[in-house]
Amino acid sequence: MLAFLQSFFDSNINPEEALAQYIYSKNKQAMSTIYNAYANDLYHFLLTLSDADDAKDIAQKTWLLLIEHPEKCNATGNLKSWLFKVARNALIDEFRKTNRLQSLSDSNSATLVEAASAETQNAALHSEQTNQQHFFGQDFDRALMSLSFNQREAFCLQQDGFSLNEIATITSCNQETVKTRIRYAKKNLKRSLEANDE
Repeated sequence: MLAFLQSFFDSNINPEEALAQYIYSKNKQAMSTIYNAYANDLYHFLLTLSDADDAKDIAQKTWLLLIEHPEKCNATGNLKSWLFKVARNALIDEFRKTNRLQSLSDSNSATLVEAASAETQNAALHSEQTNQQHFFGQDFDRALMSLSFNQREAFCLQQDGFSLNEIATITSCNQETVKTRIRYAKKNLKRSLEANDE
């Protein structure tokens, strides 16, 4: 019986299996597996949409919700999508509460993300890349932050490996809208980067 329980709580499991373990037993190792798999991606996604303080706060609230109510996530069948959707909705709520929601249209939202851009650029300054890679990284970060909230969100979710259907679910819009936002995001990124090369 002990061998069965040890195999049930194997630390080399995927996050979906870890969630089932956590729901069953509140096993801390299982939650650690989930956190290690998705924490960095979730935080960086939030950071591209807000500033560092909001990103940390929203990420923490999202993890607390999962810890306290893991069964809510289990009903959806896709842990990573659920985490990103909950975090995204919490961020939108925070923007509403602080009267920043009007900046989240498909128009330019550079003002909203000024702090996030500075945070990203500061992180780039401390990287160990070559000077050429460093400057390209800064140019890309600036170009990314110049996108509208909706375009940046859709583009970053695609870069995180989500399908069009998953992005539509996370952002509560249809797939055609997602496709359009990603297309414009790529077009605008390319234009910004080409302008920097001149």
